[in-house]
Amino acid sequence: MTRVLVALMLLSTLGTPAFAEDPPKTKKRTVGILDVRVDGVPDDAKAQFEKGLEEQLDSSTYWLSNRAQMRDRLKFSTKWTEGCLVGPCLVEVKTQTQAELVLLVALSGSGTSYGYIITVTRTDNGKVVAQDSQRCDVCTPREVMRDATLATINLLNNVPDKLPDEAADQKGALDKAVAAVDLHLTDSRKR
Repeated sequence: MTRVLVALMLLSTLGTPAFAEDPPKTKKRTVGILDVRVDGVPDDAKAQFEKGLEEQLDSSTYWLSNRAQMRDRLKFSTKWTEGCLVGPCLVEVKTQTQAELVLLVALSGSGTSYGYIITVTRTDNGKVVAQDSQRCDVCTPREVMRDATLATINLLNNVPDKLPDEAADQKGALDKAVAAVDLHLTDSRKR
């Protein structure tokens, strides 16, 4: 009986080696659409842009919070005010929505000339990470929406996985400067 148990235990460990590594865990990046402004394009362009982005953005990499979801999460904040699009006020957006990045989108046009500006902004410090703007002299609203959606995806895909920690970078630079001054003072005392 004990031989059978030992054999079963050996067989069960053969299929799963003890040194096998867990598959890498990927964290989805939370991105919120904070604002979409339109001028000279149909009013439904906002909804069309959001829908196109939701359909095309890689959902295994990003969790996209649309404007309605962002507003719903922000409505009970006592610190955030409509109009906060860049700067330190975005820290409250991060607190309330958990979005690491927010999108600011402007779609404009007149006649057959259309354009867009896409801005990706960090919510931890309110600084712009990336921006793209294009203008097309002879195109349709549908074409500019397609191009704006593709530009947004490209901008997001080019944001580094780990955003730079500016405070740590500044501290590191300060530490190096202090070390250099200390070294200089030590050398001058030896003379």
